[in-house]
Amino acid sequence: MSARRAPPLAHSTRHPAIRSALAQGLDLVLPRACAGCGAHATALQQGLCLGCAGDLGDQLFTGGPALVRPVPCPAGLPPVVAAGHYAEPLRSLVRVFKEEGRDDQLRLLVSLLASALTTLRGPVLGLPADRGVLLVPVPSSRSAWRARGELPTRRLAREVAGAADRAGHPTRAADLLAVRRAVADQSGLGAEARARNLHGALGVRPRRRANPAQALPAQLHPTQPDPVVVLDDILTTGSTLVEATRALREEGVPVVGAVVIAATPRLGLC
Repeated sequence: MSARRAPPLAHSTRHPAIRSALAQGLDLVLPRACAGCGAHATALQQGLCLGCAGDLGDQLFTGGPALVRPVPCPAGLPPVVAAGHYAEPLRSLVRVFKEEGRDDQLRLLVSLLASALTTLRGPVLGLPADRGVLLVPVPSSRSAWRARGELPTRRLAREVAGAADRAGHPTRAADLLAVRRAVADQSGLGAEARARNLHGALGVRPRRRANPAQALPAQLHPTQPDPVVVLDDILTTGSTLVEATRALREEGVPVVGAVVIAATPRLGLC
């Protein structure tokens, strides 16, 4: 009997954990591009060089995550909390995580979203610390799936839920939403065009819709559904979060708010 051949390295690295471990090993001996400015260095702090790590503080809201809203604000948008401004180096950090499949800044992005969730559930919504919350990620694009082998927003929701749960705030993540139809590229579109482009593009996954009780798998209060928080990376016009909220609420899922990493300059602080 011939010995089993080991799988090719190309197949092994499709697994996110293996790919991340290999990348971290290479960082010890090879310079890597900073996720913010692109400069190569062997000493990176969660994907950022020392200069960009310092600049990042300027893009985070003073006093911590804040309630934000687009101007104009679309109808149907729930309360949204963001950690900072969508500007460099935070913009590049998010893009590299989503499009290039790098995990070295994952902990930082999770920390920002977890802080935003803490602000939303406490100061904004006034939820008790022991009240269960369900995080639902906005589906990522197929290109993001090809780059990472998994959906970036799904990964973020799972990691944020775990961090919040360990901090004593019952939180679970559930991948309830799916893309129903293709949409045009959003870049360059105004608020009204984005809304038209996205309307009806999302829906609750069929197996969840068939049995509404399954739509809240992490329900901690048997007689009262856990409030649902939608999670996304960036808030621009608010059209994506409005569409996600519409799709969930039409199936009876109680959306109470949303959290994002960053908000574009066209937004105002509430």
